[in-house]
Amino acid sequence: EQLPWLPSPKSAAMARCASASLAFATLPILASAFVQRALPTGAAASPIARSPRAVSPRSVAAEANTAVVAGGGPAGLATALILAQRGFDVTVLEKRAEPNPYEPQRAYLYLVDGRGQRFTDAAGLTEELASPATSVSSLNYTVTRCLPDGQREESVPPILEPSDRPSYWIPRARFLALLNSALPPTVTTRFGAELRELHQTPDGGVEVVASCSDGSELRLTPSLLVGADGLQSLVRQRCGEWSGAAAEY
Repeated sequence: EQLPWLPSPKSAAMARCASASLAFATLPILASAFVQRALPTGAAASPIARSPRAVSPRSVAAEANTAVVAGGGPAGLATALILAQRGFDVTVLEKRAEPNPYEPQRAYLYLVDGRGQRFTDAAGLTEELASPATSVSSLNYTVTRCLPDGQREESVPPILEPSDRPSYWIPRARFLALLNSALPPTVTTRFGAELRELHQTPDGGVEVVASCSDGSELRLTPSLLVGADGLQSLVRQRCGEWSGAAAEY
């Protein structure tokens, strides 16, 4: 298991709240995914990093083995892909109107180093990522030292962490396209769908409310909710409110 902290529907027990980081780059684009799992009413919630906490099984109104991922950026799409591999039917809610737009307010390039390649290995994407048609290898960047005697020493420095594997620079839009192309039929991405509210259901589950670009409203009751919705994450905010431990989120 390359990413053991993502849940499997075959597990008898799952965490209510867990945090997971997907490190794709050394630029300031590290995203966190916060997982909300329904528990019996009144059960305590606490953040758990990469370590699910056993809970008592129960019946819920939510559809079994369904997941909603709020946010269709790299972290959200990567999470959706891995969850689908583990047997979930996944709906990704993304407020962008199109799959791979150029977004000047976001980082243009991602650097996928050895950490990010743990994911691309698991997803079967490393070979395509490494293609010169897709990315630029860190081996193309060299440092030259000019010595007093006129000699030059050229080297290829590691990016952050020493590794036998090169890192790859890839534009964000191309990275999104790569991830979108790998999503199986069990993942449905709803573009133009913006997360508006989350409600706890009487049985302790969660209802997801999103507004769509056509003016309609989408309501879902998944068995698993993942927040990859940025720094102002509504999922993270509600997890803090419902757990009574907002500071931990």
